[in-house]
Amino acid sequence: MVVCEAAHEAHIAPWLRRASEARWWRLGEDIEALVALVDERTSLVALPHASNVTGNVYDVEAAARAVRDKNPETLIVVDGVALAAHRRPVCAEADAYVVAFHKCFGPHLACAALSPRFAALRGSPRRWELGTVSAEACAGVAALGKYLEDLGGSIDGFYAKARALCLPRRAPREIYLKYDLPSEDDGPRRCGRPRRRPSTGCWPSSRPRAA
Repeated sequence: MVVCEAAHEAHIAPWLRRASEARWWRLGEDIEALVALVDERTSLVALPHASNVTGNVYDVEAAARAVRDKNPETLIVVDGVALAAHRRPVCAEADAYVVAFHKCFGPHLACAALSPRFAALRGSPRRWELGTVSAEACAGVAALGKYLEDLGGSIDGFYAKARALCLPRRAPREIYLKYDLPSEDDGPRRCGRPRRRPSTGCWPSSRPRAA
């Protein structure tokens, strides 16, 4: 199996426990370096669509195609959780694509889009659901699409607005730590009391910023 150094721990540790041999796609390496890790024995490649560590967004469509050109039997599993709040989480090339709805204003419920060959690993798609799914959370997910459409005119429109409001990609670290900026200041504000770990950051201004 191949795992990515920039992935969330939840997308690394389970694969390491199952792998007879694990290979690492390191930070800063390109798709060619990823493909070089793949051979005829590679059963699975675990990729993050976006890194919760660095914020980098990966071209997982191109990476999946390149891996499959090297070994068509390799399964591609993509974690779209960190991407969901910023861009529409989609990867048609993945055998499994996982997203958590609470990252984009939905309830605490996750789902996985599975290719037929991945779903068949357990005989039936329903065998991937362990236990009873929360009916309330399912109702929240069903309403989420309409909510995003109301905010952005369409789901793609919502994500276009979300990208326009993103923090600057290379903003200095110190601007994230400032506290209690004036409301008219067009910069980020730490939300929470001083001396406590901030739970989130926000823009005091409603004016959109370029991505």
